[in-house]
Amino acid sequence: MNDIYDQFQMFSQIEDPLNSTKYSELKINKPELAKRLNSLLNHHNTEIEVLHEKIFSPLLSLDNPELRLSRSINDKYKIIELIGQGGMSDVYKAIRCDGLIEHTVAVKYFSLADSFESAL
Repeated sequence: MNDIYDQFQMFSQIEDPLNSTKYSELKINKPELAKRLNSLLNHHNTEIEVLHEKIFSPLLSLDNPELRLSRSINDKYKIIELIGQGGMSDVYKAIRCDGLIEHTVAVKYFSLADSFESAL
Protein backbone atom coordinates (compact mmCIF):
# COMPACT_ATOMS: atom_id res chain seq x y z
CA MET A 1 0.00 0.00 0.00
CA ASN A 2 1.10 3.58 -0.36
CA ASP A 3 2.18 5.70 2.57
CA ILE A 4 -0.86 8.03 2.63
CA TYR A 5 -3.26 5.09 2.69
CA ASP A 6 -1.39 3.39 5.51
CA GLN A 7 -1.19 6.61 7.49
CA PHE A 8 -4.89 7.33 6.97
CA GLN A 9 -5.81 3.84 8.16
CA MET A 10 -3.71 4.27 11.28
CA PHE A 11 -4.78 7.84 12.12
CA SER A 12 -8.48 7.25 11.47
CA GLN A 13 -8.44 4.85 14.42
CA ILE A 14 -7.17 7.55 16.82
CA GLU A 15 -9.78 9.59 18.70
CA ASP A 16 -8.51 13.11 17.93
CA PRO A 17 -5.91 12.32 15.28
CA LEU A 18 -4.93 15.85 14.31
CA ASN A 19 -4.13 16.75 17.92
CA SER A 20 -2.22 13.57 18.65
CA THR A 21 1.47 13.25 19.39
CA LYS A 22 1.84 10.97 16.37
CA TYR A 23 0.46 13.66 14.06
CA SER A 24 2.79 16.30 15.59
CA GLU A 25 5.72 14.00 14.87
CA LEU A 26 4.52 13.41 11.31
CA LYS A 27 4.29 17.18 10.71
CA ILE A 28 7.92 17.53 11.71
CA ASN A 29 9.27 14.47 9.85
CA LYS A 30 7.05 14.45 6.75
CA PRO A 31 5.25 17.80 6.39
CA GLU A 32 3.82 17.13 2.90
CA LEU A 33 2.39 13.79 3.99
CA ALA A 34 0.95 15.44 7.12
CA LYS A 35 -0.72 18.10 4.97
CA ARG A 36 -2.36 15.52 2.68
CA LEU A 37 -3.38 13.42 5.66
CA ASN A 38 -4.90 16.48 7.36
CA SER A 39 -7.15 17.06 4.36
CA LEU A 40 -8.34 13.45 4.37
CA LEU A 41 -8.93 13.34 8.11
CA ASN A 42 -10.88 16.62 8.05
CA HIS A 43 -13.43 14.96 5.77
CA HIS A 44 -13.28 11.47 7.27
CA ASN A 45 -16.63 11.62 9.13
CA THR A 46 -18.40 13.98 6.74
CA GLU A 47 -21.79 12.77 5.53
CA ILE A 48 -21.74 11.56 1.93
CA GLU A 49 -24.44 14.09 0.91
CA VAL A 50 -22.20 16.96 2.02
CA LEU A 51 -19.31 15.56 0.01
CA HIS A 52 -21.52 15.12 -3.06
CA GLU A 53 -22.67 18.71 -2.77
CA LYS A 54 -19.07 19.94 -2.57
CA ILE A 55 -18.09 17.85 -5.57
CA PHE A 56 -21.08 18.52 -7.83
CA SER A 57 -22.13 22.10 -6.99
CA PRO A 58 -19.40 23.64 -9.18
CA LEU A 59 -20.54 21.44 -12.07
CA LEU A 60 -24.18 22.42 -11.63
CA SER A 61 -23.30 26.09 -11.85
CA LEU A 62 -21.70 25.35 -15.25
CA ASP A 63 -24.81 23.56 -16.52
CA ASN A 64 -26.66 26.54 -18.00
CA PRO A 65 -29.58 25.35 -20.16
CA GLU A 66 -29.53 28.57 -22.18
CA LEU A 67 -26.04 27.69 -23.46
CA ARG A 68 -27.50 24.81 -25.48
CA LEU A 69 -29.59 27.11 -27.68
CA SER A 70 -28.38 27.15 -31.31
CA ARG A 71 -26.43 23.90 -30.91
CA SER A 72 -26.73 21.35 -33.65
CA ILE A 73 -27.41 17.66 -33.19
CA ASN A 74 -25.71 15.39 -35.75
CA ASP A 75 -25.75 18.34 -38.17
CA LYS A 76 -29.46 17.63 -38.69
CA TYR A 77 -31.31 19.45 -35.92
CA LYS A 78 -30.82 22.88 -34.41
CA ILE A 79 -31.99 23.61 -30.87
CA ILE A 80 -34.11 26.76 -30.94
CA GLU A 81 -36.01 27.00 -27.67
CA LEU A 82 -36.06 25.75 -24.08
CA ILE A 83 -39.58 24.39 -23.52
CA GLY A 84 -39.35 22.66 -20.14
CA GLN A 85 -37.15 21.86 -17.17
CA GLY A 86 -37.15 19.25 -14.45
CA GLY A 87 -34.84 18.06 -11.72
CA MET A 88 -32.85 15.75 -13.98
CA SER A 89 -33.24 17.14 -17.49
CA ASP A 90 -34.15 20.00 -19.80
CA VAL A 91 -36.40 19.74 -22.87
CA TYR A 92 -35.83 21.80 -26.00
CA LYS A 93 -37.62 22.42 -29.26
CA ALA A 94 -35.40 21.64 -32.24
CA ILE A 95 -35.96 21.98 -35.98
CA ARG A 96 -34.52 20.00 -38.85
CA CYS A 97 -31.83 22.15 -40.44
CA ASP A 98 -30.23 19.97 -43.12
CA GLY A 99 -32.84 20.89 -45.75
CA LEU A 100 -34.05 17.33 -46.45
CA ILE A 101 -37.42 17.68 -44.73
CA GLU A 102 -39.26 20.09 -42.45
CA HIS A 103 -39.45 18.53 -39.02
CA THR A 104 -39.79 19.77 -35.44
CA VAL A 105 -38.82 17.59 -32.50
CA ALA A 106 -38.39 17.71 -28.73
CA VAL A 107 -34.90 17.00 -27.44
CA LYS A 108 -34.29 15.97 -23.85
CA TYR A 109 -30.89 16.74 -22.32
CA PHE A 110 -30.06 15.11 -19.03
CA SER A 111 -28.45 17.51 -16.58
CA LEU A 112 -24.71 17.77 -17.14
CA ALA A 113 -25.08 15.52 -20.18
CA ASP A 114 -22.77 17.44 -22.44
CA SER A 115 -20.78 20.59 -22.50
CA PHE A 116 -19.81 20.69 -26.16
CA GLU A 117 -21.02 22.88 -28.98
CA SER A 118 -22.50 19.96 -30.89
CA ALA A 119 -24.44 17.04 -29.47
CA LEU A 120 -23.95 13.51 -30.72
